[in-house]
Amino acid sequence: MEEPNRNLQELEMQFNYLSQQVEEAKAQLNEMRMALQEMQETLFAIVELEAKPKSTLVLLGASSFVPSKIETEKVLVPIGANVLAMKTPLDARKVIEERAAKLLSAITNVEKALGQMLQMRQSLMQQAQQAQQSSM
Repeated sequence: MEEPNRNLQELEMQFNYLSQQVEEAKAQLNEMRMALQEMQETLFAIVELEAKPKSTLVLLGASSFVPSKIETEKVLVPIGANVLAMKTPLDARKVIEERAAKLLSAITNVEKALGQMLQMRQSLMQQAQQAQQSSM
């Protein structure tokens, strides 16, 4: 009788650990998707910048804007380690598109890992049910 209870406890611990991993992966996916959306919005803004007159509205905060003129043909793009580089809109788009492609690949990998974790968790649940039934 001791062995089935120990096995059930081990399955429960594994299930809880895996559940925690699943929640962390979901949170990571959410952050990655938000970053991808921000990149897509940035790409759209750069395309708009190239196509429209050189004036825009700048967000001050709390839904307050100020009209502004764009006086340069360059875009500041983060290149890593909190460093920004001046790029042409075309070069800025290339940098952001490359990052977006890498991020999309990472999202796919995390989604695959999450799917595997969910399958493992389901398997653990079935094993626990079987162990519980056999201990009766």
